[in-house]
Amino acid sequence: MVAVTHDSLDINSARLRNKSLSIRTTQNDSDDERNLYENLDPDKLMNEYGLGRYQFFGYFLCEWINFFYSAAVYVMPYVEANPILKCEYENETIAIDESCWIVQNNNYSLSGKCDSVHGTKLEVRDPEFSTTLILEFGISCSSFLWKEAGLTAFTVGAVFTVPFMSALADEYGRRPIALVAIIVAELDDVPLIGTSFKTYYSLCSILTCELLPSGSRAWITLVQTIAWVFGMFWVGILSLFIKKWRLMYFASASPGILFIVYWLYLPESPYYLIQHGKYKETKNYIEIANRWNNKKVDLNKCVYNGPPPVEEHRETIADMLKSPQMLKLLFINGFIQ
Repeated sequence: MVAVTHDSLDINSARLRNKSLSIRTTQNDSDDERNLYENLDPDKLMNEYGLGRYQFFGYFLCEWINFFYSAAVYVMPYVEANPILKCEYENETIAIDESCWIVQNNNYSLSGKCDSVHGTKLEVRDPEFSTTLILEFGISCSSFLWKEAGLTAFTVGAVFTVPFMSALADEYGRRPIALVAIIVAELDDVPLIGTSFKTYYSLCSILTCELLPSGSRAWITLVQTIAWVFGMFWVGILSLFIKKWRLMYFASASPGILFIVYWLYLPESPYYLIQHGKYKETKNYIEIANRWNNKKVDLNKCVYNGPPPVEEHRETIADMLKSPQMLKLLFINGFIQ
């Protein structure tokens, strides 16, 4: 019985040693795999995939976002069109400007705003092609600053918020910030639409560069331009059938239901994942890319040669504003935009 007991103890001890060795081996393999993913060079990884199906699909999603941005910009002239102004005096029509002021050079030597000057009568009506929010909100005779406030708010929202949102994207990822911007663009008002549209427009442009190999980035503007033109066409076609400005605004944004596709399929930037040590997310991206492309890349060819890069120095907004060269470039880019 004692011999049997000793044999049992020996067997159990051997099993425990084998199990411990297996655990250590698995842990070592896991650590090696983790180190491999964390030392990947994103440029080499993207070049190894080339312009695969997954990379092209991500590029298409990012650049097709210009369709929504284009529609949001070109719908504004329809919803805030200037109303038709007509001023009558002694059964005759006299000339007035867009703020309802009577033009000085007239046969009656009248001065002031139509409908305020004795004997004058102002008639305001919608343009033939659409109703206008300018008439509905009672600003037909207001300064052009108020009449153009919709597009101005759109632009101001973009100017003050995009730098902040871009900083958040560097910290939390391109994908989540872009998705939040798309949601806000479809659900909220004009200033926030300007903020959100310009946010995902900027972030998706960055994401496009980070999803494509270096040799394919010259083609980025192809889908971008096509999407922009289709957005213009979309608004133009809607204007042929829709005469109400509210319905026009809603219809122009209706393709935003495709947000579901972006939520499900828009990939995160492999550059962001690798640089921020997102091991599991990087592994998941590679697995999906391998499946889509029907190609398994050799990750050992995609690691850094030599020591890993040092953490990059990030310039603050204050540093940028102190740079004359940067201000010059920002001014030129803003003028072109």
